[in-house]
Amino acid sequence: MFARRNPLVVGALALAVVALVAVTVVSVRFGLYERQARRQAEQLQKGLLDSSFALHLEFVPQLAKLEGSLEVRRRMIEEAIEKLELLEQQAGDDVDVRKRLAAAYISL
Repeated sequence: MFARRNPLVVGALALAVVALVAVTVVSVRFGLYERQARRQAEQLQKGLLDSSFALHLEFVPQLAKLEGSLEVRRRMIEEAIEKLELLEQQAGDDVDVRKRLAAAYISL
C-alpha cells in the first residue's frame, strides 16, 4: 500500500540500499587486495634481505683474501648498513624482519 502511494520514495530507498551494498562489496574487495599486496611486499622484503646478505656473507670473506680489497669491502659494508637502516625504518613491528636485520648487522 505504501509502495503504491509513494513509488518515488520506495524507488529512492531501493536505490540507496543497492548503492550501499555495492559500496560495501567494493570496499571489501579493496581491503582484500590491500592485504594480499602487503603480504607479497613483506615476502619480497624478507627474500631480498636474505638473498642480499647471503651474497654478502659469501663474497666478503673471499675479498678479504685479495690484496688491496680493503676499500671495496669498506664500501660494501657502508652500502649494506645504509640498506639495513632503510629496511629497519620500514620493518615496523615485524619481529621476523627485525630478527633478520639483527642477524645481518651481526654478520657485518
